[in-house]
Amino acid sequence: MPELDLGGDYVNLEDAKNRLTLTIMQPHKVVEKEFKGEKTQRNEMLVELPNKKQKIWSANKISLREIGKHFGTNSDLWVGKQVQLAAMRMPIKGSMVDVVYAIPMVNGVPVERVGSF
Repeated sequence: MPELDLGGDYVNLEDAKNRLTLTIMQPHKVVEKEFKGEKTQRNEMLVELPNKKQKIWSANKISLREIGKHFGTNSDLWVGKQVQLAAMRMPIKGSMVDVVYAIPMVNGVPVERVGSF
């Protein structure tokens, strides 16, 4: 499997606000990052946008849980599957922030969200 090109662009809030559909190109990979002086682990995947541009998506736990519910927990099986991005405001560490999350798509249609986002 090719390595993620970590020099590429990342999926961002604007992509989510535009509710872009992503095609997953590679299984997710846990990558260690440093953010604000703290080491964290991120779940990253190479994805393709509708314009065929590829970006790296740092998926949050909510998105991974929803993808796993619909496509299975083995991320090798996610390759070629699609998700629709969305954005919502939610409290994180005492502040309201915009969060990017994904809605799995089956046969080109976003599935109903189960649980709260």
